[in-house]
Amino acid sequence: MSDKNNTASIDKNATYVKEALVTLSNSWHGNRVGFFELRHALSNAIGALNELDCIKKTLFYGKVSPSSTNLFKENPMHLLTVDSKYCPNAFKNSEFGEKIIHGIIGVATESGELLDLLYRTLIQCETLDEVNLKEEMGDLFWYLAVLSDASGVSFDEVQQVNIAKLRARYPNKFTEFDAANRNLSNERSILESK
Repeated sequence: MSDKNNTASIDKNATYVKEALVTLSNSWHGNRVGFFELRHALSNAIGALNELDCIKKTLFYGKVSPSSTNLFKENPMHLLTVDSKYCPNAFKNSEFGEKIIHGIIGVATESGELLDLLYRTLIQCETLDEVNLKEEMGDLFWYLAVLSDASGVSFDEVQQVNIAKLRARYPNKFTEFDAANRNLSNERSILESK
């Protein structure tokens, strides 16, 4: 998988995880973020994603929760339809749109469950529940599979393109300089050429 925009060679026998770790930052700047700042941001994100999860469960599972019921009753004229008059060309068809909406909201809400796991570990000082971590990772993969199916793009293709983009950004390994000085047009051309 060599690319003229990519200066580093990619080991075709390496796993995605191994290749991804080449571009992982090994830096930790914990002295730049306060405990209360992190707790506040995690709480806000978890709250918002829990609300989004209620909406997802109503949209796709028919489960009506007090949170989503109140949201829908506020303005019934603005109920969501995939082929809504507000964004008529958003999706190529309603089935595609429903899968994309389900997949993207699902990824966000499962990320919220990972944030909740992090909150319980860092803020409430619980031992990291590695079984729950594995479960939530699997749930994320499930929603990504929905997006993969809807868009007709395989996991392998997504992984290869992602590694090519990251290797163009970090030719040898992660550096803070490269992270702060990204060539977005080059990265976009890599994404479009694959």
